[in-house]
Amino acid sequence: MTLTPAVSAPAGGNNGSLYRGAVTPVTFTSLCGSGAATATNLAWSEVGTMTLTGSVTDNNYLGAGPVTGNASAAPGRFYPDHFTLAGTVSAPCGFAYMGQPAIDIAGGRLEARCLTGGQPSYQAVTNYRTGYLVSLATAAFVAADADGVDRSARFSPAPTATAWTSGVYAISGTGLAFARAAAPDGPYDSFNLGLTVTDGSDYAAALGPGLAMTVGGCTVAGHCTARALASGSPIKARYGRLRMGNAIGSDKLPLYMPLEAQYRTAGSGYATNTIDSCTTITQNRILQGNAQKGLPVLTFTGTTNPIVFTNGRATLKIDKPGSPGSRDLTINLSAAGAATNCVGLAGVTAATGDMSYLRETWCAGTQHDPAARASFDVYSKGDRFIYQRENY
Repeated sequence: MTLTPAVSAPAGGNNGSLYRGAVTPVTFTSLCGSGAATATNLAWSEVGTMTLTGSVTDNNYLGAGPVTGNASAAPGRFYPDHFTLAGTVSAPCGFAYMGQPAIDIAGGRLEARCLTGGQPSYQAVTNYRTGYLVSLATAAFVAADADGVDRSARFSPAPTATAWTSGVYAISGTGLAFARAAAPDGPYDSFNLGLTVTDGSDYAAALGPGLAMTVGGCTVAGHCTARALASGSPIKARYGRLRMGNAIGSDKLPLYMPLEAQYRTAGSGYATNTIDSCTTITQNRILQGNAQKGLPVLTFTGTTNPIVFTNGRATLKIDKPGSPGSRDLTINLSAAGAATNCVGLAGVTAATGDMSYLRETWCAGTQHDPAARASFDVYSKGDRFIYQRENY
């Protein structure tokens, strides 16, 4: 005789397979004597409820053809053993500036799992979905550094999640930004993204093996209520700014203006963000003005376009103007919007992509674009010397 499962709830669910130890289907080869047998060590590969029906294994009972018994009462409810979380978190160069829409979540899968006979590992159970007898577990997005404080509310937009379908709760997101706080904070260099799971049913399943997150004081992996999206996690989230340095030199030679991507350190100061080899600045973001001594418009033919940062640093090469004077320069970090800076330069660039996450309170207590001055021979004594020698 063979025992065959048939799902009764959820409606239209997967019948799954019945195991006795590692063997499926479950058969009995001898029912001599009483005509009955006791089945032990049975396992069902699904969740929900099901009935069992006995049938003649060879479909030919005493030559009379197939014989099938009546369905049993529905044992159970069967419920998941645990939940597992998998997925990938990515950001350019392994970090993102606060406010930069550059964090992606791909393939995020929270799975309800059971271990059934004959299976080498825990398997997803497809019946864990709408219609599963009792309320399904709820999941919530969390984001925490090593301090265990959940800062997920600062993400915009929030990751997209789908309802439980075939045992899977999916989460994804593209271009997520971790917003700046009212005052500069961080850096968060052990920043994990993940999920908490709450199973309010009578047989609550727990989170299974995985990368435990420290959230709300939880430090013991076996008792944590959160798991991280392990691939690509943790990332670094840093409060950044773009700094331009003043430059001075001869009007007969190119001038090199230093640019630096910086981040706020734990000591409230700023340092070069040496892991930044991803930031680029297109030349159409550069505005100039406040010309002194009639200095003509500066050009940058010797500079790559875009300007590429390496280990947090780049250089703006200004072509030799051929006459003395100075000009103020700024980099408009808005997306095709008006500049805001501390040297009074106005203008709208044609640049695409908002980079305001690199603005800083350079003046007046509000966020501004960086600015610097390029000076050529402003301290020269002109042509009053035919030849000058300096001895050291």
